[in-house]
Amino acid sequence: MKKIGILNYEVGNLKSIRNAMDYCGFNYVVSSEVNELAGCDRIVVPGVGAFSAGIQNLRRLGLDKFLLECFQKEVPMMGICLGYQLMCKSSTEFGFNEGLGIFSAEVKKIEAPILPHVGWSSLDVVEKSLADSLYKGIEKNRYYFVHTYAVELTAEIKSDSSITCYYDAKFASSARNKNAFGVQYHPEKSSEQGLQVLRNFYNF
Repeated sequence: MKKIGILNYEVGNLKSIRNAMDYCGFNYVVSSEVNELAGCDRIVVPGVGAFSAGIQNLRRLGLDKFLLECFQKEVPMMGICLGYQLMCKSSTEFGFNEGLGIFSAEVKKIEAPILPHVGWSSLDVVEKSLADSLYKGIEKNRYYFVHTYAVELTAEIKSDSSITCYYDAKFASSARNKNAFGVQYHPEKSSEQGLQVLRNFYNF
């Protein structure tokens, strides 16, 4: 049975992701210890909060190097919300901070009249490898978002992402780079289609 390692890097509430894992019947561990996470078949990086605090905590706990090693070893991994943003090149939230660089994109404040972006929004899957993996068997691609910063839809990431539009602002609401996936929304709070995203990741 596959085992999912969920990173606890002291940012955000882990209760909802635990509940989703339990509901799906997954075998998982929540830990901040590299030794406990190293034997896992899948890695999930959740998170709610500021990029600066998140990346500092990852580095302090040695989880930044662990995630890069997992990417190089082709261990399937998924960042959720802040976790996705931390896997990007950099962020301008509370000053400039470098990220892990797994996704070649920057995280910037959404240019919209009302922030944060909270609620249900649709996405367009423009990348076939995403459609055939993370979104396999899902007809209603509508998910729950809570964020003010988002992954910029640059030329480097556009062909490997899904697109969501909030007012006139478009951003990369999910992305894939080989074995690494990132989603800006919260699949664990997005009804059956969100749970199916988690199942698809588990079965990837």
